[in-house]
This record gives sequence, C-alpha cells and structure tokens, in this order.
Amino acid sequence: MNRLSIRAGAALLAGSLLAIGGGMAVSAQPVPAQVVPAPVAAETTTTLPLFGAPLTVDITTAPGGAISAVTVDPADGLTASIVKPNKVKFVNEDGTARVLVSARHGGERVQARAGTLADITGPGGWSGDLFGTGVITTVGFEVAPAADGTPDIINITTSDATAEIGDVDHAVGDEAARAKVSIVFTNGIEQRSLSIRVTAASSDDSSSAKVSVSLSDVRGQRLPAEQVVGTHTWEGMLCDGTVASITYTVDAEGTISGVTATPSTADVDVDDDDVRVEFSDDERVRLRVKSSDDGAELRVAVDERIRCERTDPTVNTPIDESLDDRDDGDDRRGGEDRDDDDRDDEDRDDRDGQRGDRGGDDGDDDGGDGEGND
Repeated sequence: MNRLSIRAGAALLAGSLLAIGGGMAVSAQPVPAQVVPAPVAAETTTTLPLFGAPLTVDITTAPGGAISAVTVDPADGLTASIVKPNKVKFVNEDGTARVLVSARHGGERVQARAGTLADITGPGGWSGDLFGTGVITTVGFEVAPAADGTPDIINITTSDATAEIGDVDHAVGDEAARAKVSIVFTNGIEQRSLSIRVTAASSDDSSSAKVSVSLSDVRGQRLPAEQVVGTHTWEGMLCDGTVASITYTVDAEGTISGVTATPSTADVDVDDDDVRVEFSDDERVRLRVKSSDDGAELRVAVDERIRCERTDPTVNTPIDESLDDRDDGDDRRGGEDRDDDDRDDEDRDDRDGQRGDRGGDDGDDDGGDGEGND
C-alpha cells in the first residue's frame, strides 16, 4: 500500500506532530491550477500531551476512510481495548488514561483522557494533507491552565497564512469547564475545519480531563456565485485503488452540465443542480449546488459514499477487549464534537437531506452507528 509520510514537518514539535487527513480532493477553476497527486491511503501522526510527555499516535486510513493501522509511542503500558475499523481505544495499566482514535464520514478525531488538567497540559499539534493536493499544513497549540485554573488553549499557530483561527471559547459550569477553538481552512470551493477542545470536570469523588483534536469532513464553501461558476473536478480513490474523478461545470443559476466521470464505466445521472455518479453498488458520489435566496452565493455539497470491505486495524500493543468499560461519554463521535460543529443551518439541512436520500444505507456505514454501538 502506498503511504503518505508527513514526518518532514516534525520540527514544529521537536520531532512529534499530530496529523489527520486523507480527504478526497476537489480542484476548482478559476483557482490557479495545481498538480494533484493520485489519492493514496493516508498515514497520519498525532501528538497530544499526556502525563507531562508527548504521546505519538501513527494512524493509517484506507480508501473509504476506515482505520487500517494504529501505532502508539510510547507503547509500554498501553493495551488496546477496542479495535474496530471506525474506532480504536487504548487504556493504560492502572486505568488512569485512555486514548481514543475514531473516524466517521470523512472526519477524524484523536483524544487523550486522564484524571486532571495537569495530566494533559503541554504542547500538541496537527499536520497533514487537508485536501489531497500534496500540500502539508501544520498547526501547533498548547494546553495550559487559565489564571482561574480552568482549561485554556494558547500559542495557536498554523503554516497556512489563509487559514482563519477563531477565538478560544471558554465555558464554565458547576462541575466542568472547557476551552475550544476552531481553525478553518479553504481550498478553492472546499472548506475544512480543525477543532481543538479541552475539558476538565470534577465532583466530590472524581475528576477527569480530556484533550481532543477533530478534523471535519470536506465541505462545500459558500462563495460569491462568480467564484463558483466554472469547471470543477472531484477526485478520489475507489476501493481497489483506482483513481476516480468527476468533472462538471456550474453556471450562474446553479445548474450543473458537462458531467464526465472516470472510470468511464461509471453511471452518471444529472438533474439540473444534482449529480449522482455510481462507480459500483458500494461506491457513489453525489454533487449538489445550493444557492442563497438571492442567488448571489453558491456552494457545491459533496456526499461521498465509498464503502470498502473493512477489517479490524492492526495495533502495536496487546489487545484485551475485556478492559473496555464502554464509558466513552462524548468520546463516541468520530470527527467533531457535537457542539463544535460549525455548520450553518443550510449545511445541516443538506446533510439531513443527503442521509434521507440514502435511505437504509446509513445503518451499516461503518460497521455500526459510529458511536461505539457496533
């Protein structure tokens, strides 16, 4: 299997980086043309602070987004308690730490959980090929306590000068406090966000703290109509490693025309602003153009349904499923946290509509519901 190595960017965190990626690419005109390499299974690296030292997690995902391999460093004292194509969890010997890797619908998340905020304080980072263009983007951050002792995220940086780094949002409740920040990246008509979240909770008899980095799926970016009008290409990888593509043209009214697909055996169905391409029964892509009420803005929503045969990933630790306590709480979602989802109402409606169109297909999308209920 071809694998994409991102260790060249390791200087950001003195040899340890966090990487999540592997999304399928859409190149657009009139954005300057780029040479887009053939998509490959993505190898990524994650670094999160845990007990005063960096924990490195190497992740490989296959076509379709399933996790195919996870290695942790240091591995001593860790045991895998869940090993599934959409979720891998590790626990330490005394049960004071858990590390979760999850993937679902094109989004990925890596999370470390321990007993106190001090256990997850320190530098972290992210690096990866966000849009399948061969360009590696890096992000750095640090988990730290605020003046009042609640979680904070500081020293946030990125190598992408066009990225939008949001303000760190803080919330404090009776028994829990959290800090979160989102970074939005764009490429032509595409958009992707990276969310960093730190939570600390305590009660009379227990405490816990979590740090997670979540990468969203690739979404269509709402832009002035003139920036969307033109010819675009979706490109991705099918289950057998074949590079697939769909080329189409959007006009000012949001109508799609001139649709071609490779391999040429694909079945193409065009209905004005809606294109459905079926490469096989288990490999389908839907493209839709959405227009604002006044027609001044357009965006292209892409729904990829690439379902490949899945096997449990490999890990570099012992496996003991009896250690799983099934107490994941809000760890159960791949991609983003529920309240970290920055989609607007129209995006939500689009996703709901796409799922409705898929009918009963969602039930077996990732071997379960993606929330640990396999």
